[in-house]
Amino acid sequence: MYFLWVSGQPRLFRDILFPKAGMISYQRPLMLKILIIEDNIKLRNRIKRILMAKLPFLSVAEASDEKDTFSEIEQRLPDLVIMDIRLAGENGLNLTKKIKMRYPSIPIAINTNNDSSEYKIAALRVGAEYFLSKKSNTINDLVSLAESVFLRGSEDASKTYKSG
Repeated sequence: MYFLWVSGQPRLFRDILFPKAGMISYQRPLMLKILIIEDNIKLRNRIKRILMAKLPFLSVAEASDEKDTFSEIEQRLPDLVIMDIRLAGENGLNLTKKIKMRYPSIPIAINTNNDSSEYKIAALRVGAEYFLSKKSNTINDLVSLAESVFLRGSEDASKTYKSG
């Protein structure tokens, strides 16, 4: 059984996926789409592998540069973007700003080794909703972030009415 933490309480994953009897639920597909933008292929694959192992409702796309990023966004329209600041040929902060200009509703989490307050402020200024330090945060923090985005998205997108 899979559990997700909602407001500090465990909830069965199946209770989130399947509406109760007598209810009609109109909601987005119950698959969280994440785009990982990271030029270090080993780290990108590690993050993807761990997220997919821990979250069965996850679809992960990958990009390493601006061209791949916009191609993946246009094809999949992710629910969450996990962005490194240092990318080959592009700064992750500049890329975050470009994404936010075209897709303002996609939440972006900056995931970087540069955990100074200047980077945090810069990330917020360009529109990132989350800032994670590779030095002090763990993969479990990424998993928790993905779960919270999934739960918020399914609660925001779900309109449930009693039938009959």
